[in-house]
Amino acid sequence: YATLDATLRVDDQLELLRRIGTKAVVVPAGGGGALGEAARRLGIARMTMTTDAAEAGAFDLALAEPTASLDAPPRLGAECAYVTATSGTTGRPKLATHGHRQIMITSLALGARFAMTPADTSAHLTPLHLGGGLRTGLLLALIHGASVRCLPVGGAEAFVAAVEAGEVTYTSASFAIMREVLRCVRDRGGAGRGRLRFIRVASGRMESREFEQLEGAFGAPAITGLGTTETAIMLHQRLPPAARRPGSAGDAVASEIRVVGGDGRAAA
Repeated sequence: YATLDATLRVDDQLELLRRIGTKAVVVPAGGGGALGEAARRLGIARMTMTTDAAEAGAFDLALAEPTASLDAPPRLGAECAYVTATSGTTGRPKLATHGHRQIMITSLALGARFAMTPADTSAHLTPLHLGGGLRTGLLLALIHGASVRCLPVGGAEAFVAAVEAGEVTYTSASFAIMREVLRCVRDRGGAGRGRLRFIRVASGRMESREFEQLEGAFGAPAITGLGTTETAIMLHQRLPPAARRPGSAGDAVASEIRVVGGDGRAAA
């Protein structure tokens, strides 16, 4: 399957659906928005989803509009778990495939580094069409038998409240969301500490003083690493008592790292 940004315009959805070779789309019952309209224009089958508010994760699917697209041969092998589109910061968004083996190896290595257990609960703040939202926000927890607390996307106030209520033990969110969390804490005059074990800052750089402010506010280590949509996380800092060097992305996670020069040769 592929996870797409629900806020994209119809033209953007059209391009992505063509590039992916989509056989069917899943849209909410009662309205498909831009994705549903793009599927209609391309003659792609539509499925509707209805959720059961009484049971977390429960939903029903119904084939609302079958088309010939359902008979198209699959374009990816069984080793591929899902497809995402990059954010397009360097131009046209790229499509990235994520294999089952890649997901498991990275998740198990990260889980060992973060000492994940079934007692953990992820504070999920990141959109699910982004790699971090799926991998470290959702799958990292589920693969280790932990829980996920679904919060509003970028919901700084909801995150602080969940921490204070003891509902979450970690979060993995972008530097922009974490800056909003810091603003929220300042406006509130502080924050409770609950059961929070660590904060993972992703998707960009924060200043050392901001890491210190996060740690001071919640009494938990704030750590960071380096990864890409295509490769998952390659480097990451460790939790205390291991040493952390400000400005460093940490050491390798289930990866081999090589530094090369402009000529493609390995550097010293």
